[in-house]
Amino acid sequence: HKVAKRIFEQYSKENKTVFINYFQDGNIYSIFKKFFGLEHITSVNESPVFVMGIFRLIIFLFKMRPKIIHLLNYERFIVFAILVKPLLGFKLLYTVNGVIAHENKYYNSDTKITVFKNLIAEYLLINTCDFVFVLSEFSVFILRKYYTINRDKIVKIFNGLDDIYVENQHTKCTGIEENSIVFIGNINAKQKGFDYLIKAVEKLDFEVNIYIVDSASKSGMLNFSNKNINIYIQDKMTPGDLMNFLLNKNIIVSASEYDNFNISVFEAIACGLFPILTLQTGLTEHIGGNIKCLTYQYYEVDKLSCHLKNVIVQKLMAREDYSVFLKYYTWQNVTKKYSSIYKMCV
Repeated sequence: HKVAKRIFEQYSKENKTVFINYFQDGNIYSIFKKFFGLEHITSVNESPVFVMGIFRLIIFLFKMRPKIIHLLNYERFIVFAILVKPLLGFKLLYTVNGVIAHENKYYNSDTKITVFKNLIAEYLLINTCDFVFVLSEFSVFILRKYYTINRDKIVKIFNGLDDIYVENQHTKCTGIEENSIVFIGNINAKQKGFDYLIKAVEKLDFEVNIYIVDSASKSGMLNFSNKNINIYIQDKMTPGDLMNFLLNKNIIVSASEYDNFNISVFEAIACGLFPILTLQTGLTEHIGGNIKCLTYQYYEVDKLSCHLKNVIVQKLMAREDYSVFLKYYTWQNVTKKYSSIYKMCV
């Protein structure tokens, strides 16, 4: 929910708005709460943050008569807002962080009932919303594989960087661990391609340290059969702690088959790490010719291994001053992009 929080924080500085979440987890919340619950969690810039049950949401919508509802993360409860959309006449906007139909087909292991509910909810959402925000052309390609959608309805957007990354003076960092490789994400998620990274590293004839940043239950160092590979797992961190952790590392790898815009990888790039990314990583479209980068196809183990060797052995470095480029990706600028579409809707 990081993107939703950052957009809300920025937009609420100048505009009255409301942030609404749902009592999602049925293992934690009762049926009563999921239907009738209401909690005012906090306020940001005098704009409230609520968690609501379904009926409370419907009542709230009729009372407040919003002009725009922007769904920044896929949530099934939005179906109930869709049902009253013809009566209230608001504009519905949706940011596609992932195409659920695609994920259900290839990656998710949900029950058939959950898969069915997800497909119905996404179908209604895509076909009802007034604008769809996408994070890359790769995302457009995946979206249009499953849904017939007018291109005029699609708006390209990007995710942002926290100010500490934009302002970071990584060029002054010393003591770089040249044989260090960082992988951020769930190593058990097939689409993240961690197994391909390991296969590529196994082809190297020198020692490397792989740092995994994940909310994994394990921590510390994992044993690995290949004596040249040392693997360390680090739990997820605050933005400041992550930045400090990354500053002396050398390479950030995205081995993903399906990744629209990975903020954590972008943060690592902002810290000066050399990016080696699959062409299926939407972020490659954004950094383009502005940042040194090596790319490969998702399945190209040999090419990934060659890229890793070149960066480490030839001591390729990406620690240049990208401050001008990175300033374009502040959350303030991201919010301005969204706001320009909001103005078209009112």
